[in-house]
Amino acid sequence: MEKLDFKKRDKALYSGKPGRWDRMKLPPMSYVMIDGQGDPTAPDYAQAIAALYPVAYGVKALAKAQGADFTVPPIRGVVDRAGPSSLCQK
Repeated sequence: MEKLDFKKRDKALYSGKPGRWDRMKLPPMSYVMIDGQGDPTAPDYAQAIAALYPVAYGVKALAKAQGADFTVPPIRGVVDRAGPSSLCQK
C-alpha cells in the first residue's frame, strides 16, 4: 500500500515563507477543524489544538484499515485579521 503524503502532493499549500503574505485559493477538500475566537495564546486554544491530534490519527487508522494510508499533515492555524498590515509590529 502506497502512503499518500499531502505535503508532497500539495506542496504549494505547505510551503509558505516566513515574513511573506500570500493570498491563496484553496481547492475544495475535507479536513478536520476547530472553529472559535479569542486569544491564540490562551489555554483554551492549546486544548482545542491538542484535541485535533487524536481525531486526525483516528481517521488515519480507519483509512489505513481500508487500504488507504496517508501521512497526517501538520496542523495549520488561521488567524483572521484585517490584512497583512495588521500583523506587522509597530
